[in-house]
Amino acid sequence: MLAVSQIDHLKVAFCSCSFEQHEAPGSRSFFTEIIASISDIKFSMDGRHILSRDYMTLKLWDVNMDSGPVATFQVHEYLRPKLCDLYENDSIFDKFECCQSGDGLRVATGSYR
Repeated sequence: MLAVSQIDHLKVAFCSCSFEQHEAPGSRSFFTEIIASISDIKFSMDGRHILSRDYMTLKLWDVNMDSGPVATFQVHEYLRPKLCDLYENDSIFDKFECCQSGDGLRVATGSYR
């Protein structure tokens, strides 16, 4: 649903959309909700795309397509077998930011070295 409000010659659009990616049945674990929690989100300059970062992935969403992300970039997939260790030392709760270039052609995020 899209609602438009006009305040002093400024039009502001409010969107109440739900963007979520459903997981395969049987793939849930103790860590599923922790690693799927969004740590950062950015809107593209043109307002058409949303870039989101959770613990394991960076996802690019098109606001006109709520069926799933248009691109998913694996960031920490190599850490999946170590989720128990990361939970024990609280590293699994680390938050990483994301950003998108002004032209929308490049994305960046943080990681471990």
